[in-house]
Amino acid sequence: MKLLKSLKKDNMLYWSLEILILVCLIFLLTKLDFIYRPLFTFFSTLSTPILIAGFLFYVLNPIVNFMEKKIKIKRILGIIIVFLILIAIIVFTLLNFIPHLIEQITDLTKDVPAYVKDVQQWLLGLRKYPIFKNIDLQSYIKKFDFS
Repeated sequence: MKLLKSLKKDNMLYWSLEILILVCLIFLLTKLDFIYRPLFTFFSTLSTPILIAGFLFYVLNPIVNFMEKKIKIKRILGIIIVFLILIAIIVFTLLNFIPHLIEQITDLTKDVPAYVKDVQQWLLGLRKYPIFKNIDLQSYIKKFDFS
């Protein structure tokens, strides 16, 4: 106890000791990560569905409360209606989104060779700068030639 009081009087020594203890604790915990890794994996796997459920509750609960109080629908029926509407919105969005996504990916795959040629020309244009004079850009371009 006397040692602690004397250490507190000397601020520099006290904080140095505190920092040393903290660094040692962090060092030890990094060496024991094989114990904590499965726990982190477990909690990260669980956290996503819990966060989604919390978000849906936060967003959809006022709608269900409104239906229950103002329209006088039983709570379970209100929940079913809200979920059916939510599922319909998700399905409608996916049905409209997926064809556009496929079209965009198809266009991208058709245009990749042109993009590669543009990048190759840009890289060859770098030769005019002194920093790139000693680098054989042509050999690097041949390694990644897609044509």
